[in-house]
Amino acid sequence: MYLKFYQRLNFKIHIILFLIISLSVFLTTYIFLNKQEDYFLSNLKENGKKLSVKLAKDSRYGVLTGNRKSLESYVSGILASRNVYLIFIEDIKRKNLLVKIKDEGNNAALYKNIIRESQAKQGIQDKENGENKESFSSIKIGNKKFVSFITPVKVEKEAASRSFIDGLPHKQSLILGYVHVVFSMQEIDNMLMQSKKDAFLISLFLFLIFYLLAIIFSKRIVRPVHDLIDATREVAEGNLDVTIKNTPKNEIGLLTDSFFEMAKSIKEKRELEEKVFSMEKIVSLGRLSGGVAHEFNNILTSIKTEAEASLDINDSEYYRSSMENILESAYVASTVTANLLNFAKPVKPKKEKINIKDVVEKSIDLVKQELNNFGIKTSINDSNEIYFCFIDPRQIQLVFINILTNARDSMRNGGSLKVDIRKEENFVVISFEDSGHGMSNEVKKKVFEPFYTTKSDYGKSKIPGTGLGLNVSSELIKIHSGKITIESEEGSGCIVSVWMPIEEE
Repeated sequence: MYLKFYQRLNFKIHIILFLIISLSVFLTTYIFLNKQEDYFLSNLKENGKKLSVKLAKDSRYGVLTGNRKSLESYVSGILASRNVYLIFIEDIKRKNLLVKIKDEGNNAALYKNIIRESQAKQGIQDKENGENKESFSSIKIGNKKFVSFITPVKVEKEAASRSFIDGLPHKQSLILGYVHVVFSMQEIDNMLMQSKKDAFLISLFLFLIFYLLAIIFSKRIVRPVHDLIDATREVAEGNLDVTIKNTPKNEIGLLTDSFFEMAKSIKEKRELEEKVFSMEKIVSLGRLSGGVAHEFNNILTSIKTEAEASLDINDSEYYRSSMENILESAYVASTVTANLLNFAKPVKPKKEKINIKDVVEKSIDLVKQELNNFGIKTSINDSNEIYFCFIDPRQIQLVFINILTNARDSMRNGGSLKVDIRKEENFVVISFEDSGHGMSNEVKKKVFEPFYTTKSDYGKSKIPGTGLGLNVSSELIKIHSGKITIESEEGSGCIVSVWMPIEEE
């Protein structure tokens, strides 16, 4: 099934992470800029209030007397302060006593509008808060913004002369006039604008960094999912041995482990079904081969009997040679039928205590003529020790003949066969080492399986064979509490060893 790009988990994760990161960066930037603007305005208010209050206290005498020079001496120092744009002082009747502005020549119309707006704001705030309190107001003229701090110039009743207050209503304090200190917002606006630019660049950088990390993070999430999808496809195609390395330790890892447990279970079930099917097939073949072998064995018995009787009657050399060949072929054919019969229905062994060397020598004698015909030199190496084993000599002889026959078939153009008899712990080991073509690892894995053969049409060879020799031999040796081992590499011969437990005297 093919998924469109917008249906894929990777795409959805990217969209979600993109939205989360974008929203987070936007909110963080927005809060930062607001905090910064609040900080600038708070500092401006604090400094503006201090300056206006100080100027109001310092200018009381000048306002009271109308002394312009006295007022200028105080105003000139404050006007030089940062961001202070305009200062004007008026008396209680709203008459301007002093107006000072930075760059006065080019801003006559502007400062007049500022004074008018500041006085208008003052009138509104006097009605709301009373005329003896400090006030703060924002002024916007065109695209320029200002902040005006208005502070009343007051003199305490105790500090005023009697002549000054005669005839006036009784008050706690007297207002002489007002000080207007106007700050320009241009520098603060420029700083805020620069902060916005810097914040945008930083936000963009952080966004790219976080988004890159998010992509890497999403790949770490999605990659195990893709690996699991690939694994399911391979399992669907029949590959039950698929694996995934480094599964994550999370829910996806648990899902992956569960999937492979399921695949393992399916594999085991399939192998069991194949074994059952194979066993059923083997049982059917065994029944068939048992019947054929039984009938064929009866014919071979007649041939052997007649051949043996003829040898006793006629002493001619040519006649004896022909009869010996017939008899040898009959013995070989008997081995084949014996294998079939043992496979179809294993015969209970008739064990007796016997020297194993005698069984080895007799087995070699039965096939020695045929080995000589193929140019195979046979030698026996033993220590002249006698090793008694509790065995069925006929069954063990069949095992040895099967091994010798296989050695013969691997050396069709001649070679050497060495038989070694030795003791290892509580076992006597009979090793058959040939100089034939050897076995591959694949052949060694299957060599004991029934009907598996590298001979005949099944093994793509003209050498006859049923694939039962080593299978039957292995089962017979197991019945005698022994084992068969094979050492071989392709192209370098083969060593087949039969391990039989020694019977203590």
